[in-house]
Amino acid sequence: MIETPLRDLTGPIAPQLAAVAALIRGSAGPGAAAEGFGAPLDCYLRESVGHLFRTPGKLLRPTLVLCSAAIAGAGGRRDDEGVVSLAAAVELLHTASLAHDDILDEEETRRGQRSLNRSHGNRVAVLVGDVLYARFFSLLTEIRMPDPARAGELFALFARTTERMCLAEICDERLRRDGRAPTAPEYLRIVEYKTAELMSACCRAAALLQGAAGGVADALGAFGRSFGLAYQLADDAEDRDAPPGVPLDLRAAEREHAAAAGAALGSLPAGPHRRLLEQLCGLLAPGVSS
Repeated sequence: MIETPLRDLTGPIAPQLAAVAALIRGSAGPGAAAEGFGAPLDCYLRESVGHLFRTPGKLLRPTLVLCSAAIAGAGGRRDDEGVVSLAAAVELLHTASLAHDDILDEEETRRGQRSLNRSHGNRVAVLVGDVLYARFFSLLTEIRMPDPARAGELFALFARTTERMCLAEICDERLRRDGRAPTAPEYLRIVEYKTAELMSACCRAAALLQGAAGGVADALGAFGRSFGLAYQLADDAEDRDAPPGVPLDLRAAEREHAAAAGAALGSLPAGPHRRLLEQLCGLLAPGVSS
């Protein structure tokens, strides 16, 4: 949906994105826990765990982390190494959810190649997703918060986020079994939990890592939530992927949430990173970015 334009906008964070991509590639191997299996199994582990990373994704969620961290750290504390680790971690979490989603949806392809469940089977796909979840949390443990007493906030934030992503899938499955379309409030809550919750967590976590004031973290979290809603609504409208019969004008709702995302940025320091986020809003709903 916004992949090509996104690549054209990320100049201000290009070096950090390259570091994130390198860290992700390093996390896609068998890992220290796989040592001792021998070459044949190590090769299979590397191939299966790395399957989803052969074709790079948009790195949209890492982009949100990097921009939010730059905004939150403007004129103050900056932890570039921790920010890169956080950005790579959220991409691992997102990719883990894709591995599991593709099983539930019986997807045939992902990122221009056979989906992991089709190439390796459902059982391996479930386990690879679990491995990526574990590596996500492993990366989080390496991040040093500015106030060690608040380190638990990062874990609590992503534990809640992961739980809500799963709850959304459970609700989706129940609606399918019932054979009914969700109401507009049900659909929006599913979209919020499935997509917007993680984008909000990306932005808020970056602010927490930079030791930003509560108002900055709240504004970035609100931006991420509204942007995530607009993004998923746009995706569903473009792919006609919304459940049939949802009583909602997807394009109108997309514009509404894109405008809310842009408004949330208004209280934050101006600069190239805020501008990049504003341009992302504009890609979803032209005229929103200022």
